[in-house]
Amino acid sequence: MIESESEVQPNGVFIVDSPVDLLRLYKNAWRNIERNFLPSSVQESEMLVNTLESAFGKPEDSIKQYEENAPYTSQTHHNENLADLKDIKIRLYTEPDTVWWKQNRQHDYEDMNAYFIEKMADDLTEAFGDNVELIATKNRGYRANGNHHPHSWSIVEVDDLVQWMTED
Repeated sequence: MIESESEVQPNGVFIVDSPVDLLRLYKNAWRNIERNFLPSSVQESEMLVNTLESAFGKPEDSIKQYEENAPYTSQTHHNENLADLKDIKIRLYTEPDTVWWKQNRQHDYEDMNAYFIEKMADDLTEAFGDNVELIATKNRGYRANGNHHPHSWSIVEVDDLVQWMTED
C-alpha cells in the first residue's frame, strides 16, 4: 500500500509470533524432521520443506529467493523488504516460553519464532529508530480450549492493541 501510494495508507503494522525468517524456517523444519520428536511436528516440517523448496528452491542454491520473499533474513540481516515501513509504527508480539517449546517440541530458543522476531526487532530499531516496539509476553498463550500454547493469538492484550491501532 505504501509502495503503490494507495489512497489508503497504514498507520502501523503488527505481527503475532509470526515466522519472519523463511530461511531459518526451512532450516528449523529440517531439524524437526531429523529430531523426529512428534509426528505432527514432523508432518508440518515436511510440508514446509516441500512448500519452500517448490517456491524458492534449496537455500544453498537460492538464498536470494528467500531474502526477496521474507520480511527478514537473520543470516544476512536482510530487512530491505520492510524499508517502506520505516516511517510508520511497528509492533512485534511474541511469547518466548522456552520451557514449553523444549518440553512440547524439543525446540531450543534459537529454533523459536521469538528468537528471530527479537533479532529482527534489533535490526529494525537500528535501521528505523524508535517506531519499532517488541512485546515479549509471559504466560498469555492459551488456545480457545484452554490449553497452554505460546504460539497463539491470545498473547495479545486486545484492548491495548486496539488503542495502539487507533492512535496517530
